[in-house]
Amino acid sequence: MSSSKPSVTSRKAKLYNSRKIRTDLRDPSYKEGKLSVPDFLSAREYEIKSFELSQLNSKYATSNRCFQSLPRTLRRRTASHNIKRIPKRLRAKALREMQNTVTGVPTKKKHSRGRQLYRLKMKKKLLMLASRIKSMRAFPESQAFNVDLKLRDKLKVLNNQIKQLQTDKEPVRLNNALGSYDNTGVNDFAPKPKGNLKYSKRQKEFVWMPTHIWHAKRFHMIKKWGYQIPLSPTQKCFRSVSRSSRNGSILFETSYYDCMTVEFSKAGDKLLFFKHITQLKSIQDKLSKGIMSYEGWIYMNETKIGKGLVYTSDKVDQLLIRVHPSLFEELFLYVKNLAIFESSFTVYDCRYSIGSIEVGGPRAVHTISKILHLTETPKDIHEKWFKATKIHDTNVIPPGTTFTLHTQDPRIYKSPIQVPFKKEFDKTDFVIDISSNSSVDHSALSSLLDRNGRYRSYEGQFSTKDLGKEFRRFQVARSKSKVPIMITKLRDTHNWCIICPWLWTQPIWLKLCQNRNISLGGLKQQHQLAFERSKGFYPTDFPFLKEGWLENNFINKCNQDLYKRKQRSKRPNYEMSEGHVSPFSCDWEFLQKLFYITRHSNAAELQKINNYGSYDENLVRNLVSVNDVMALVLSLKPTEGIPIELGRKEHLRAQTPFANTTSVHGTLPRLLVRQVSVVVTGKGSISDFARIYKAPQAHATADGSSASQDPVITDLIGFVTSGTFNITVGAASGIGCVAANFAGDCVLVRNVGCSSFCPARIAPL
Repeated sequence: MSSSKPSVTSRKAKLYNSRKIRTDLRDPSYKEGKLSVPDFLSAREYEIKSFELSQLNSKYATSNRCFQSLPRTLRRRTASHNIKRIPKRLRAKALREMQNTVTGVPTKKKHSRGRQLYRLKMKKKLLMLASRIKSMRAFPESQAFNVDLKLRDKLKVLNNQIKQLQTDKEPVRLNNALGSYDNTGVNDFAPKPKGNLKYSKRQKEFVWMPTHIWHAKRFHMIKKWGYQIPLSPTQKCFRSVSRSSRNGSILFETSYYDCMTVEFSKAGDKLLFFKHITQLKSIQDKLSKGIMSYEGWIYMNETKIGKGLVYTSDKVDQLLIRVHPSLFEELFLYVKNLAIFESSFTVYDCRYSIGSIEVGGPRAVHTISKILHLTETPKDIHEKWFKATKIHDTNVIPPGTTFTLHTQDPRIYKSPIQVPFKKEFDKTDFVIDISSNSSVDHSALSSLLDRNGRYRSYEGQFSTKDLGKEFRRFQVARSKSKVPIMITKLRDTHNWCIICPWLWTQPIWLKLCQNRNISLGGLKQQHQLAFERSKGFYPTDFPFLKEGWLENNFINKCNQDLYKRKQRSKRPNYEMSEGHVSPFSCDWEFLQKLFYITRHSNAAELQKINNYGSYDENLVRNLVSVNDVMALVLSLKPTEGIPIELGRKEHLRAQTPFANTTSVHGTLPRLLVRQVSVVVTGKGSISDFARIYKAPQAHATADGSSASQDPVITDLIGFVTSGTFNITVGAASGIGCVAANFAGDCVLVRNVGCSSFCPARIAPL
């Protein structure tokens, strides 16, 4: 049976017909060649609505939760099941998504039973009693915060306190319903803040800062120096922080920096004490009159212990000292002993009564001004502050410039407000005026430095509920609170530091975070910005100080533990590249021994060939080759204490530390080092703990050209404490220390585990 194929013409006709859309012109909305749009839409209303709904469904088909439609800055790591952590506009949608039943009512969780239920009920009762005591303008007794005390005993303590408050005619009460109080130690360390009874167990060893709960939702936290400190935000922020430091503003919560105040009974003793702890040859009028603050080295027994802030004024009897928490206890005991010996001044521990916030970037003052509402401030200081808000260059206003002001509760306005100041002024005249005349309201300064003044600032402090009631009745809340604050510009970081009473830190911080074009930072971001400015970050880049040395040892131990946890097949072979130098941190002890042994050698240039060792008649090894030097370095005993100290080339010891030229014995003196910044001049990268070598001199080759040889271990002169790619420079750079006797600026840098060297240039910090 034969079948004939369809012709080409018929196939083309079939294809044409399949592509042709058939039209029907018998539609009642189409009359006389014209389309009636209302009739057409009414006839196809159902189809159009179905099409729109399908578009919306397909748009959100891939989104499982409402959190995925949030911008990145509003996402929270722990927000998946807590409606209160979601923006209000999305709470209804989140509730619908969390409903697992047909009726829309979530199923009830099975409640605890037995001992667990009893414990929960007791805790609830305990918190109710604590809140009742706060409502009576008192604070729960310290025994209730004792972690080792049983729940029943805590309940008894609080019940007895309530009875006593009800019977006492004139009990010592707080001046606010929030439980805010001033926690200051007089000639002794202040007790740890009590905080909320619910979280007292978590603060047994490491104190929470005022903004801890806010930071815990958004930051990685670290327990260090007796505090829980924000380490870095959970979201990526490396580039945004760098941009904000150049164009916008960046916020840091720095209440972990500890403050102490020293009150003097004799007027002349204050300046003598100022000169004693700063080792200044003379105290300038700008410092003594309070026009400027001092930020620099702090001394104890004429020895540098670290950098800090010192401020005083000729109109007050107090002096404020703000230092890093690793230095505070040692410095406080030192000042306390001086007070006992002199008996002319009193020391107050204000660690938990004075807090601080740092704001960096060119728009820092502008950001601060939008949340401060000045009250009872002299007119000239008021005008100076308004002028300062209009300057958006970090280098115009000199470091140390200080304002002290009285401000209202920053929460009285719902959102930040622009400063109402539009006058034209000459910036040069303003800078001269602010550098030579005081911008200090002395009543605000005395209130800030005095514990009674700080206590008065908490009077009538609004709770969140009270604030909500005020906003229901008025557009601007009416607050009686008068907050003393000090704003000073720091020298090293060019940040503006807001110093205020401890429990006013949180309201100020929350309002600052409502500003636009800001970034938030922690310890890592402070380190990053210091690195970008080629400044050392304490304590990482200060290995010659006690805390820097401890930090270096801690990093060494952590990296060593991580290395040991790896499988043998995945461990880098550091023996080939590093030899006897520790690959896990900066090995300053090795550098100290190497430096003094190479100075001890009589050879003009050590041989690079590893020959067998040669000995003299006293069986003392001759230092002829690099191998001899390494053998002697390994034979020396470990150094006790810090092996390096900060020095300069002119401070080098004139003589060698050894008694003779045939043997090395005794305790080695500390190696003098100097801080430098390192920038790669060609291709290459720098990482932490990179080794710095002096560049060998070029030698002539057979064809007459010059070639440089790789350095050996005896050419080692220092280490890089912080190193990575610097996005402000556009090249790899680092901060480190080199031996103080090295006078050149051209070096070679080698990263840990690498065999290649990259040329770099160093400059003093």
